[in-house]
Amino acid sequence: FGGSCHTVLYDRMRTVVAGLVEDGSRARLNERFAAFADHWGFAVRLCCPYRAKTKGKVESGVKYVKGNFIPGRSFTDLEVLRQVLMTRPVLHADETPVAMLAPGKGKTHKAYIWSYGTTEFDPIKAVLYDFAEGRSGKHARRVLKGWTGTLVCDDYAGYKALFQNTVTEAGCMAHARRKFHDLWANHQSTLAKEALDLFGALYDVERIARELDADQRHRLRQLRSKPITDTMHEWLTLHRRRATDGTAIAKAIDYSLGRWVALTRFLDDGALPIDNNWIENRIRPIALGRSNWLFAGSLRGGQRAAAAMSLIQSAKLNGLDPYRYLRDVLERLPTHPNSRIEELLPHRWTSATAEH
Repeated sequence: FGGSCHTVLYDRMRTVVAGLVEDGSRARLNERFAAFADHWGFAVRLCCPYRAKTKGKVESGVKYVKGNFIPGRSFTDLEVLRQVLMTRPVLHADETPVAMLAPGKGKTHKAYIWSYGTTEFDPIKAVLYDFAEGRSGKHARRVLKGWTGTLVCDDYAGYKALFQNTVTEAGCMAHARRKFHDLWANHQSTLAKEALDLFGALYDVERIARELDADQRHRLRQLRSKPITDTMHEWLTLHRRRATDGTAIAKAIDYSLGRWVALTRFLDDGALPIDNNWIENRIRPIALGRSNWLFAGSLRGGQRAAAAMSLIQSAKLNGLDPYRYLRDVLERLPTHPNSRIEELLPHRWTSATAEH
């Protein structure tokens, strides 16, 4: 993923390893570094040349300890962070393409980074990036397997299978608005401008609602937002009857009417955001970073980068200095109890483990 944070991670891991090796106990290196390897998704093996292949045998001076540093394992998932997200009642989801080097071909193909995060209203601030080879819905189903809650997302078909079970769909009003904004910006459509005025009235209410608690937000939306959406639905229905099939205005209206239940679900639940912009803003650093790191060298490399970025962006969401947070965590990990690993996540680190 490029940049100084990658250097920080690598240098801190190398420093920890070097310190343990200088102590003259390579077996101790294997045992103490197991907590790091088993729970956090960094490229441990790149920094640790001392590993064994089979139980009870020694390779490069290290005896393999069952359950610890397992050769061949990717060490790329942040399961402890995923489990935190699985406890939240509302999540955002979005995805963005990235280039990945095709093995043995010398060229890249399109992979995706999927992003899952808590809402701006949630007291827990966290984002989880998942690097996957494609955009198939199976990737979202894998990450959200077993979760019950409301998912805020766009109309991408890959999420649809989730809504057949325990997940409720909430739409993105910003996506619906964007259809009309494009018409207004490119063609100065007067109908599009009328629609934008209605969307603008909704967002005027949201600027007030975001400062309230969930119950107050729900009451405000029922009082002020619901009449606006009722007017909007009447407007959409009227002008859809007048619009010619296949025209840009007809397509824009069809998007909103076809997703009306999902788009207006926020009216009945104060914990729901009106749109998916919160997670889209978490994807923005990836889009900017692509110009620096260009592509992922492999699936495993992309997964490692996604794990590191999950911690970095979650740290930022919690108002932490990523360098300071990662330095502290990497120093603690080798000796930190596995049963208390969640204490080192960014949203817990500030209140539970920071000693500054």
